[in-house]
Amino acid sequence: MLGSRLVHHEPMAGVFSAALGNHGYLVRSPAIAEIHEMATLIQA
Repeated sequence: MLGSRLVHHEPMAGVFSAALGNHGYLVRSPAIAEIHEMATLIQA
C-alpha cells in the first residue's frame, strides 16, 4: 500500500493522542499529490 514511501510509524503517547490521534506516520514523496493520496489512505 504505502511501501517504501512509509518512512516511520509508531503509536502516539497518551498525552498527545487526544490532539494527534493514536498513531503517527512519516511518509516521503517528491510529488505532493502522492503525499495527499497517502494521507487519504492513512485516514481511511
